[in-house]
Amino acid sequence: MNRIEVKNNERSLNWDNYKGLLIILVVFAHFLWSYAWFFPKSISNQIVSITYLFHMAAFIFCSGYFSISKNAKSKKGILKLAFAYLIFNTLMMLFMYFYNGSKISFLTPYNSYWYLLSLICWRLIIEPLDKIKGIIPISIIVALLTGYCNEFGNILSIRRTLVFFPFFLIGYKIAKNNLLSKPIIQRANNNTLIKILCGLMVILFTGVLVFFVSKYNFSQSRLLMGSYRNNIDLLFRIFIFGVASIMILLLYIVMPNRNIPLLTKSGKNSLGIYLTHRFLTYIFLLFFVVKNYNNNYIIYSIIATIFTIVLFGSNRFNNLLNNCLNKLSTNMIDDKKRNCLITIGLVLTTMFLIFNPVSKVIKNHIHELKKTNGNNGLKVTQSGYLNKDLKEQIDSAIKISYVGDLILLKDQVTKAYNSKTQRYEFDDMFQYVKKYFDDSDLSIGVFEGPTAGNQKPYSTSNFGDGYKLLLNFPDEFAESVKKAGIDLVTTANNHLLDMGMDGAYRTLDILDKYGIKHVGSYRNKEEKSNLTIIEVQGVKIAVLSYLSSINNYNLDNIYKDNPHLTSIIPKTSSKFYNEIYDDIKNDFQKAKDSGADLIMVMAHMGTQFSHTTNKFQQKWNKIFADLGADIILGDHSHAVQPIEYINDTVVVNCPGNFANSYTKKDGDATMIVDLYIDKSTKNVIATDFIPMYTQEMKDGYYRALPIYDILHDDTLKDTISSYEKHRINEVSKVVTNTVIKRQMSLDIAQKQYFFINNKYYIDDNFVETINKYKDKKIYESLTKSKKIVFIGDSITEGTKNNYHPYYEPLIDGLGDKTIINISKGGYTTKNILSKFKNQIISSKGDLYIIALGTNDIRYRNKKTCAMTSEDYIKQMKKIVSLIKESNPNAEIIMIAPWISTNDDSISKLSIKAKRKLFSEYSSQLKKYCDEKNFLFINPNEYIEEKINENKTKYLVDFIHPNNSYGIKLYSEAILYSSK
Repeated sequence: MNRIEVKNNERSLNWDNYKGLLIILVVFAHFLWSYAWFFPKSISNQIVSITYLFHMAAFIFCSGYFSISKNAKSKKGILKLAFAYLIFNTLMMLFMYFYNGSKISFLTPYNSYWYLLSLICWRLIIEPLDKIKGIIPISIIVALLTGYCNEFGNILSIRRTLVFFPFFLIGYKIAKNNLLSKPIIQRANNNTLIKILCGLMVILFTGVLVFFVSKYNFSQSRLLMGSYRNNIDLLFRIFIFGVASIMILLLYIVMPNRNIPLLTKSGKNSLGIYLTHRFLTYIFLLFFVVKNYNNNYIIYSIIATIFTIVLFGSNRFNNLLNNCLNKLSTNMIDDKKRNCLITIGLVLTTMFLIFNPVSKVIKNHIHELKKTNGNNGLKVTQSGYLNKDLKEQIDSAIKISYVGDLILLKDQVTKAYNSKTQRYEFDDMFQYVKKYFDDSDLSIGVFEGPTAGNQKPYSTSNFGDGYKLLLNFPDEFAESVKKAGIDLVTTANNHLLDMGMDGAYRTLDILDKYGIKHVGSYRNKEEKSNLTIIEVQGVKIAVLSYLSSINNYNLDNIYKDNPHLTSIIPKTSSKFYNEIYDDIKNDFQKAKDSGADLIMVMAHMGTQFSHTTNKFQQKWNKIFADLGADIILGDHSHAVQPIEYINDTVVVNCPGNFANSYTKKDGDATMIVDLYIDKSTKNVIATDFIPMYTQEMKDGYYRALPIYDILHDDTLKDTISSYEKHRINEVSKVVTNTVIKRQMSLDIAQKQYFFINNKYYIDDNFVETINKYKDKKIYESLTKSKKIVFIGDSITEGTKNNYHPYYEPLIDGLGDKTIINISKGGYTTKNILSKFKNQIISSKGDLYIIALGTNDIRYRNKKTCAMTSEDYIKQMKKIVSLIKESNPNAEIIMIAPWISTNDDSISKLSIKAKRKLFSEYSSQLKKYCDEKNFLFINPNEYIEEKINENKTKYLVDFIHPNNSYGIKLYSEAILYSSK
């Protein structure tokens, strides 16, 4: 980043402009990085992908060019880089720890600070390596071969140092041999016509790259810094090297030799911009959250980039930065001062460890900031309600049901034996789920274990009992699976060979006997080569199945000796990785060539008993999606894992067990997942999941129970003990929190939770309810307003119900609106005025809906509460004054203070006194609204009537509505009570 002194000032300007362009591209790409990552088909992704094809290589080329100076390779110069790394990488490490809980790691560089480590290494080794004959081609070969070495990672930036070294070396060689001073280069650099032609070539070349990245949608970061998945990745790396080399030359010739204010200064002061800009990119994400991305974010990123360049590219900031780094590096050479610096470093580290509890406070603060998407109070609803059209579309779609591991441990087998009939009986396991399978057009499960016959021992362990676990199921289990309504199973699992090859083959015979279609293991090469296509109501689904491990067997040996047996998901360490990867690609090509409408992958992978996916799953889910999978059905973790979308690919990572006697580690928390396929478009339009509880109905005999049925089937209720009810409540929370990040307790449990494009929906008719009140004044106000501001307390914030505000059902049915939520749990009218004054003024909404006053009545604190109805109105007038300052024409609606029930533990007033105050405050507020022609709504009578019928259905305590029936009640009460 440091410039060497050159005699020709124009040449200096040329290089400053060159570096200026590159640092601007670096900053801009980093502002767009997260959006590009999560939206691979977006314009942001194309911008980032094209930029990353050359910008880092070009920057490193510059670094090599300027490393020719003695100062760059001096002890002081190296120490300056080392201090820059230690200071800013540590700051970023702490920042990311507070920001998103990233692990503390001093060996792993954070974000782009790897460049400093690599630069230190390059400058230390350049002189001895420069003496080696043929070092440039050697360095290129090493950079290309690095992709075949899985051991290289991000620790100390080893992989990047090797991959990018050729560009540094070439820059150094060019400077050393003064090649840019050659007449031909000079003429090209000073010829306007050549500059124009090169500029046109840059534009044309960029256009070609736009086509390339949109067609192949590849990850430059992975192709340069990751390990190869196949030999094609090697070709891609060579291609990127070529693209970068061409762009480096063209941009150098195109760069003007004159001062261009923002560009030249950015290049001159690139070090300050580089070291600091990443902090702003993460703060930017707090305000422009990824999930709300649209193309306007590109404009915002441009503005943020300019701001960053101006702020950190100033001479004053960079002079201060350089002086500090120079002083530190100078002091480090002096023995006494070095010891002092080391002591300071140890003290700072100790202070961090001692005051680590403070970090929790900071992290919570950032979490709250993220939750509100910034200080403007904006909250984005992540749930919705199925409207009539969406429900009709789902009802007419093809329905596929999927359950997890159909597995029998030792006691499950022995306890199922009926000595009278001399048969094993498993039908009861499926008693309460059969109707769900019968209601589907295709039901799928994971047959996790062999049916090797009674000549071999049945399952040998209950897992965790100290005995080796080898599975073997009675034939009757397959019969019960078929009777339950399961049509298709995968046999690709880690227990495939628990009873040897003969046991694996016999399993297929038994499944055939009972008419269960199967994929995942095969008797011979011919059987494996036959693609499985399931046709459901005219829609053809190609089914591919893979496993990632087989107990007690090496997969490489299986692939070498018995490649027909199953299909493998290889680890990068496998010596057959590339061959197996090519096999998988061929499977997908065969599926595409078959004319199948959809490709479904069943993948046995993941970490056992983990509710989160591991890196292996994430990697292969992405690979399967990129290869063309429309649906990915995962299993093996024996624990519920999230449902997610990778672009248009639906991924069910794991539905948990079906009914397994190993109920520790949430093994009793499971689900059925349904997928809905539109018959005409052949696309997956929705998924849903049905939470289930695994009950031990009798000693050693387990069955799967949908939680909704437990709550609504009177016969089933009688079998549930008080302990089980408590556990079922926990299971409901585990499943829902894992999939939709919302804990749904039993009082608000739904039959099923719909999940569409990473947003969950509740099957409800509330939109139709809203339509019944179209003649109400508030409906008109909500409909015509584009920007609505809600002001209130915990009920508006949704403090006690996972941040579902009371108005959520209202706005979910009204299309796109800008919603600003200015609220806080426990706040009174005075708190709002003192804490949120600036937000109210800056909100500038079309419509303001204010619901305040209940805490003024309940808390009775003279410092923070309006103690009389007159004072209450005085505070409300102040709020109105702030609103009118923001927008004089804003419409205002006021809601009477929310009532609380008689068991309100916060209020110290008697029931009579509290009700009297509620009546007085509401009466005075209505009078004020009538005077000002504001709409006044008192929904409390309607709310109280419903609560008296069934309080637990609507409230989580004595005042807060729950996030299902409660907020719907409050929204409907407001509609009902409006004029």
